[in-house]
Amino acid sequence: MTIREIAEQYLEGLRLREQARQFSQRMLAQKFECSRRVIGQVANRMPCNLPDDEKRLILSCIAERDRLKSRASELSMPRLCQVHGVVHQTIENELIRMGKWRYAK
Repeated sequence: MTIREIAEQYLEGLRLREQARQFSQRMLAQKFECSRRVIGQVANRMPCNLPDDEKRLILSCIAERDRLKSRASELSMPRLCQVHGVVHQTIENELIRMGKWRYAK
């Protein structure tokens, strides 16, 4: 696998992490117009005052969030470095060449 492909995998991991954030407890609470506490109750299968269909939808959102986070962790910088035997800086340099990374100020 080329360094470019590894860098693209890293970018995909970033996209997956951003998608997973859309299913955070805070975001789900906003979408379902309830509190984070209620989302936590649904996640822990505790009784709450939401209709069953909303509970099922919330649970499926939580499952999708977990799936996205799991896949994103496989595409994290440390994991990619370990799997492909490259150093962090090599991937960073490729991201800079691709215009997808900025130098720290």
